[in-house]
Amino acid sequence: MGLTKKHIIRTILFAVLTGALIAADQFVKTLVKTNISYTNGSITVIPNFFEIVHWHNDGGMWGLFPGKVIPLAILASIAAVLLLLFAGCARHWLSQLGLFLILAGAVGNVIDRFKYGYVIDFLSFNFWGYQFPAFNIADSCVVIGAMVMIVFMLFCVKSDTRIFIEGSPMRRIAERSEAKKAAKEARKQAEEAENEENTENTDNTQK
Repeated sequence: MGLTKKHIIRTILFAVLTGALIAADQFVKTLVKTNISYTNGSITVIPNFFEIVHWHNDGGMWGLFPGKVIPLAILASIAAVLLLLFAGCARHWLSQLGLFLILAGAVGNVIDRFKYGYVIDFLSFNFWGYQFPAFNIADSCVVIGAMVMIVFMLFCVKSDTRIFIEGSPMRRIAERSEAKKAAKEARKQAEEAENEENTENTDNTQK
């Protein structure tokens, strides 16, 4: 099945959801930056468990790769473009949802990197004395989207080519890849058969 009206409407709805999540992420970050002082300001929501803080992260998610602002921004921008292509071509609604959620997270943090040179984190949780690294709405979108994709890959995938809609660029790439694998396997089987035949001929000659 190729591009259908149902797929177009679903893609538009997920795109609107993505835009709304990006807007919400940026809106809350602006509120945090404006109303909570950096590092020492906080708003307690649930005592000893959850508070809203104002932290800057010049690395990746949860503080990984600190100081790599430009490389991370470039990589995230490339990833966002690829995610948009994948999400638009995705055949199953669950894979579309997962990819668009990851896209929302990637774009939300990319905006911060180009706008401020760092990402604003504001959600802080304390789990039985362990202070979990602060994160934001964009990070949550990435994690939830990745979990959705894991569920999709475990329970919904039937073959590589069925991940993308028929006629889409990603579907054609997947089909070419499968065709190459099939041709390689066929050559391997032919070579094995030829080797077996040569071995049998050699044995017969020796007899």
